[in-house]
Amino acid sequence: MIVDNPQRPQELEAVATKENLQKLGMLSVSGGINFDLNVVPKKIAEGTIDGHLCDHNCRLHYVCQSSFTLNKGVKPIYAPINELREAFLVTADGVREANRFFQETGVYADYYQSFGIPLPVQEAMKDTLDAEIVERNFFGGNPEMYPQLPDLIEAVREDDPKSTVTLTTTGRIFFRFPERLPEYTARGINILALSCDDITPNALRTTQNMDNKDLRAIWNTIPKDNGHAQKAIEAIATAKIIQGMPESQQPQLLFNLAVHKGNLAYLEEFIEELHNQFPNAIINPFPAQSSFDHEPSVFGNEDLEALHKMTAWAIKVTKDGNFPIAKRLHYWLLLQSAIEYHIDSDRQQAAKAMSGYGIWKCYEELLACRYPQVGKGTTPWQPGQQSPGLHLSCYWDKSVTDNSERLIDVNSIHVANYIQGGIKTIADKLPKSEQCPGCIMPRLVFDQISLEAGMNTLYKDLYLTKRKEHVGF
Repeated sequence: MIVDNPQRPQELEAVATKENLQKLGMLSVSGGINFDLNVVPKKIAEGTIDGHLCDHNCRLHYVCQSSFTLNKGVKPIYAPINELREAFLVTADGVREANRFFQETGVYADYYQSFGIPLPVQEAMKDTLDAEIVERNFFGGNPEMYPQLPDLIEAVREDDPKSTVTLTTTGRIFFRFPERLPEYTARGINILALSCDDITPNALRTTQNMDNKDLRAIWNTIPKDNGHAQKAIEAIATAKIIQGMPESQQPQLLFNLAVHKGNLAYLEEFIEELHNQFPNAIINPFPAQSSFDHEPSVFGNEDLEALHKMTAWAIKVTKDGNFPIAKRLHYWLLLQSAIEYHIDSDRQQAAKAMSGYGIWKCYEELLACRYPQVGKGTTPWQPGQQSPGLHLSCYWDKSVTDNSERLIDVNSIHVANYIQGGIKTIADKLPKSEQCPGCIMPRLVFDQISLEAGMNTLYKDLYLTKRKEHVGF
């Protein structure tokens, strides 16, 4: 729904097109699904529950829920491919159904009014929503472990031609068996996302002329309980394999770079070296989060100036368009606003905000949860249940999990209802202390609409001032 607010200023015409907003990352696709493939059964005294399975142990700088030391006793029994295909279709159609509902009932119109969205931007947003392209992100520890992953990638593309596929993975199987990578990429991966956040710039430089055998020698020296360091070597090796493939067969390579106290001091140098070695790769830095685990802040007061510098750099290179950063200008504007709002009066709260606390929530406001997640339930299996997962849930925090139904037992309306407010109903049944205190995971925050809908209103005025300065409205 387009609303007459505000009028279309002539000077805005050139900057508020769909193409320019996409270049800034403020718009991309109409919605997404974060899908955990590595949910498996775990036996406990009360019966069977959903657990995580991974071949990495990442607990050094931040804790990954799939770390194998946190998931002892799980069995490598995955949801069958036919159930995953059905769940993907139901969820994607639910995302589209929710977007239509929001337009038809005036929810988008209310958002346009509240955030002063000009007519050209409204039109660009509506055009993006009407295209109904839904991004699927396969992840969950190491999704390469799913035994039918290549077939699943191909099936999802065939089932829903409007879909795009991102594989967020570690690269371990590709590192060990380089000849297998083309089998996966040929099935229709749009983006291959790898993690590379626990290797120093100097160590990264030494890998530039290394082949797979040389990298294997380094990898063999890494303790098994340091999954972060293992993933970095696996990512470098996989990226080198992709560089050696014919250009027409290469997926878009993306490096996820979780920023934490261990790499913040050399972040700029590291990003420069990573770009030097892999100039065609997108680099996706973002603050590591501790909020959804209800853990102490990842960052301290002493980190704020470096974090603020990071946001300024990200804003600049996003606008300049000459560096392959993951485009999401709205994201960096919010992070910068949160730091500046607190830094003179409450540095501790600024550090907590950058660790995810209270900065953005997916469940409190309509339009925030437009990139829902699918994964494990948090209660024992129901009688007759034969396979794991397939719940609307959160990979990190259990407070928004829909334990009532699995996606193979519902239709798209159930998913739409979850996005349209069911997620809030679930969270509101818990005491405030047990609800997710917030996060700033970039994929979940998603586009400009979802970020602005779910952001802490404390930061709204400062954010809108920055949006006007950097975007023009």
